[in-house]
Amino acid sequence: MSEEIKKEDNCPVCQGENCECVKDERAPWMKIALEEYEKYKGINESKDPLKSRIEKVYHKEGGGITANSSVAWCASFVNWCLMQVGLNNWHSASSQAIIENKNMKKIEEPVYGAIITMKNY
Repeated sequence: MSEEIKKEDNCPVCQGENCECVKDERAPWMKIALEEYEKYKGINESKDPLKSRIEKVYHKEGGGITANSSVAWCASFVNWCLMQVGLNNWHSASSQAIIENKNMKKIEEPVYGAIITMKNY
């Protein structure tokens, strides 16, 4: 990674407004997500310690719900990661809450740390 500071028009954090972010700082939630991956990779989500992490941390704190590990936890996990860096304000287990959030910006090309959400029509 280059240590050079770059200006980015499609930065997901500052949305290009006088952006002087570097790659790792543009998506601070990625550090959290990758740390969680390293801790729990290869563990079945229906077995501890990942099962408890999903239920007591991702769902409860990130999603704001009480649910077991068999309930889709992707949005809860993303929200929890965003919360860890002070960027979450919708506290939902629904991926659609991310779409509706006005602080998120739709981008045409993916960038490091981009969050994709599918919408059913």
